[in-house]
Amino acid sequence: MEYLIFIAGLLIIVKMSDIFLDKAIYISRALKISEIIVGATIVSFCTVLPETVISLSAVLKNDTAMGFGNAVGSVVCNTALILGLGIMFGKPVLKNTSELIKNVLYLLVLCFTVFISLVKYHSLSRVTGFVLLGITLIFVIDNVKNKKSASVVVTDKSKILLNTIMLFISAVFIALSSRILVSSGQKIAENLGVPNMIIGLVLTAVGSSLPEFVTCITAIKKNAPEISFGNIIGANILNVGMIVGLCAVIKPFVVDIITSSFCTLAAICFTFYLLLCFIRKNKTLYPADGLFMVLAYFFFIGLSIIYS
Repeated sequence: MEYLIFIAGLLIIVKMSDIFLDKAIYISRALKISEIIVGATIVSFCTVLPETVISLSAVLKNDTAMGFGNAVGSVVCNTALILGLGIMFGKPVLKNTSELIKNVLYLLVLCFTVFISLVKYHSLSRVTGFVLLGITLIFVIDNVKNKKSASVVVTDKSKILLNTIMLFISAVFIALSSRILVSSGQKIAENLGVPNMIIGLVLTAVGSSLPEFVTCITAIKKNAPEISFGNIIGANILNVGMIVGLCAVIKPFVVDIITSSFCTLAAICFTFYLLLCFIRKNKTLYPADGLFMVLAYFFFIGLSIIYS
């Protein structure tokens, strides 16, 4: 029965993500807002709903290992696996990388903040949580203030409200379906005796990142790679800054220092590699880049399982 629920949740996520992305593209062009900005803010806030629900629920149940593993594990999954697959099969050519580079730098600052706190204090205090939330707020304000006009403009704006409503409805369906999918996956994993940190780091992180994955592939297919990359990076920023920060404020994280530091360091390394790809002069991402990131992700998962 759990397997049928898992498959049903996956199918709903795929369909709703397609609708969600169509509405996001329409809104960005109708309002003359850069697709990168829309992807990094509106789309990201909606696609991180599953991670938010899962991590907050875990922390409120005193399972900080699950909460931290899900949030930071999602960053690794989003950056290495999801973007890696998108680059491999989509071969995207980005028109404007300046906004993406700036947002990647925000993400690196957040990850370094978490890493330093873990190494120095062996935990994430409420002070660190407030710092993470503050950086995230600056990121959102910065993106909203510096919005740029889209190259393609929709002249008929009468349907903007309807599309916005549909955007949020589809986001709710995505969040609920992801929660059902992850819950069924957790039960299957627990029956197999999988540790909580690994469930959060691998199964829950991958499951809750499915909206980003479907959005990434669909956006590239619809010739809107900026929304895809903006969404992934924005979602990562919200995972580290908003979710981890909020969880730390509610209940300071006390997690296994080796596993959590290793996970955070992996997020830093993958993000830095992505930054190197973005600063290329030709703004082209090659399939080899994606392949390297995917293989590195599975190597990371292998080490996590071995040393858990």
